[in-house]
Formats: sequence, structure tokens, C-alpha cells
Amino acid sequence: MQKFFICFLGFLLLGMPLSQAQKKVPEVDRIPLFPTCKPKTMEKDLKCFQKKINKHIAASFIYPKEALENNIEGVVQIMMTITEEGRITDVRTRGPHPLLEAEAVRIMTLLPKFSPALKDGLPVAIPYSIPITFRLNSSLTKSRSGPPEDPFEDFYETQPSRPYKN
Repeated sequence: MQKFFICFLGFLLLGMPLSQAQKKVPEVDRIPLFPTCKPKTMEKDLKCFQKKINKHIAASFIYPKEALENNIEGVVQIMMTITEEGRITDVRTRGPHPLLEAEAVRIMTLLPKFSPALKDGLPVAIPYSIPITFRLNSSLTKSRSGPPEDPFEDFYETQPSRPYKN
């Protein structure tokens, strides 16, 4: 069986270039939170949210069998709304193939109920956008001796290095 991996990053965007999204995203006092994230600072809340959504995607991800068999890969952009009640609604996708889009929607519909975003102490709906990259790594499918390569090696190489804080 072919091996594969996914890459994903989360952004509070509207599915448009960052400069435009920054102008359109509603300003909130607190972003939506996963049930297991405790409200702290905006920066820590965002880190917790991103960590939990990435973990959810990785745990829920199933590469569609037909997409594997036909070597279908690419990026699916998911746009959705997190409502005032903390529920996911209005899930929309843009991607290279309906099979990949369907899997992305399935993953998002499995998200738990969030603590909603807050503005002036009141719950507000907020748009959320996240790309999911479906990528078949052909180098992992070749038989070889020795330990397998790290499938996230390319991902690590693209990330800026950050010094550790003491």
C-alpha cells in the first residue's frame, strides 16, 4: 500500500490573500477555543487552537482510496464559520478533486463544539479557513532497506528555526 502524509496550517482568514483577510476578519477579544483549551492570552489561545485543530485533522484523516489508486493529490482550501454557539457551519471547499474536498468536509464535520469567539464579552460568529494538503510521497513507496524516511522532512525544512527560550 502506498504511504502518504498531509500538511496543514490554520489561519483565521476568509480564504483570500492575507492582506485582504486582515481587513475583513472581525476583531474579537477572544478567538474560538477547543473544549480542552483554557482561555489565557490571545497568543496562547491561538497556539492551543492551532495545535488542537492540527491534531484533530491528523487523527481523523483518511486518504480516499480512489484518490490513492489514481494518484490524486493537492491542496483543499476549507472555509467555514464558527457560530456564536461554537458550532461549525457553512463549510465550503476549493480543491483539485471532489474526493479530496469530500474528505476535508468530513474531517471538519467531526470537530467538537467550540467555546465561541467573544467580542465585548458577547459570543460572535467568525470565519475560519484552513488548507489541507493531500500529498502522496512516492519516495516512501519504493522498497528499501533500513529505517523509513521521516515523511514530514520537507515540512520541517520549510519552517523557520526558532531558538528555544530558557
